Amino acid sequence: MCFLIAADMRTDLSDLKPRSTTWDDDARLIGWSQLGADRLPEGRVRMLGYMMDGYKYARDGVPVAMFVLMPGAGHFMHPAHRDPDQMVEVWPKPGHVVFKNRELVRASGTFVRVPGPLREEHAQYALYNASVTPASYGDIANWFVP
Repeated sequence: MCFLIAADMRTDLSDLKPRSTTWDDDARLIGWSQLGADRLPEGRVRMLGYMMDGYKYARDGVPVAMFVLMPGAGHFMHPAHRDPDQMVEVWPKPGHVVFKNRELVRASGTFVRVPGPLREEHAQYALYNASVTPASYGDIANWFVP
């Protein structure tokens, strides 16, 4: 059982700090530990995280209009924690983003705090008009320091 869990685990991105603050497309790279800060970045940001279903179940391989980006992916015996201050709704640019549960992706878009009262297990932040591309585990080492 331990082998199966270890084989299914993904790197937790919660405590990583960005190596650089800006990216080549003028988007500001932010890490998950920065989300709780009083002063959040405005405008275009870039984040690395795991693609998780939104507030309804989504099947792999199906286009989605929104998904949730999270710093941890959990594993098959324990789903990822859905803490509102560690979740970002990603609303991709028009077109098709195909959902792949727990895939590591990079998303860049307009970063905002979600207005209004929070509902339990709903994201506190959002990326609008986002570009979404698959990421590699090498991106973690290239973009962040522990």
